[in-house]
Amino acid sequence: MTRLLLSILLLPAAVLAGGTWWTDPDRIAFGETVFDAKCMGCHHPEVKAFGPSFRWIASRRTPAEIYAYIVSPAALSSERGYASNSMPHLPLTREETLAAAAYVYSFRGGDPDNGGTKK
Repeated sequence: MTRLLLSILLLPAAVLAGGTWWTDPDRIAFGETVFDAKCMGCHHPEVKAFGPSFRWIASRRTPAEIYAYIVSPAALSSERGYASNSMPHLPLTREETLAAAAYVYSFRGGDPDNGGTKK
């Protein structure tokens, strides 16, 4: 079983449910506070910083994939074929992780090549 499949199988039911947890305005707003506290050092919402922009990520990943990457960056980095992983594992609660994923996904649209990476 691939690591990606294993990671997705371990996702909480709320992530895999057909609902739209990633569009909840309160969750997105909370995700912005998580970003400010935990992610701002490496990511920028719309332009490439140390890591790819949220707009680039959201244009290429589903909300569940974004959630899974936050939960297990090393496993998904390897699964996606990246030569290395520089994203640390962040000790976030389930709600913080859902909120961060929703905030990242809220940047879907616009110019996805602005601030991305080659993969």
